[in-house]
Amino acid sequence: MVAKDYIEQARPLEEQGDYRSALAAYEKAWQRWPDNDRLAEYLANLALTRLQLNAKAAHYARQALRLDEDNDRAALLAAVSLAQMSRPREAKEYFDQAIAGPWPAAEALLSYAAFAEQHSSPRGALALLERHRQLVRGNAGQYAPTGSAVRPARRTGPGAGGVSQSVAVGL
Repeated sequence: MVAKDYIEQARPLEEQGDYRSALAAYEKAWQRWPDNDRLAEYLANLALTRLQLNAKAAHYARQALRLDEDNDRAALLAAVSLAQMSRPREAKEYFDQAIAGPWPAAEALLSYAAFAEQHSSPRGALALLERHRQLVRGNAGQYAPTGSAVRPARRTGPGAGGVSQSVAVGL
């Protein structure tokens, strides 16, 4: 079977809520298509948001970043999963990467603010919240929670690269 066959096999499993089986099928696709950064990001997203498999999420987020170092969504997935594994130094590096651009996703700023507050940096948390507020106001209220209003829209699903669930929870 080719990678796309495994992806087609995984989609209905995911839609039915069988996330473990879907993840296994997507992983088989990844084995056959290891240069697909969007698939790696999707695997990280699924592992983190649906199955709370933090180590697996961090692994696939890093794979996505290896292939596309500017992937701020994968950086956020890595940051959140590492934070949940109590690895604050590594998480901070990925949070920094996730918010490095001029229009970081709101969920990246808010997740990083929660992380900063939990790690004894209330000033850092306030600075991140202020940056979020400025982005919201500076963009006439069109700044979307995922930053999609200021970046080109991307399809979701494997091979498309969207973070479909909020990763701000759990910090």
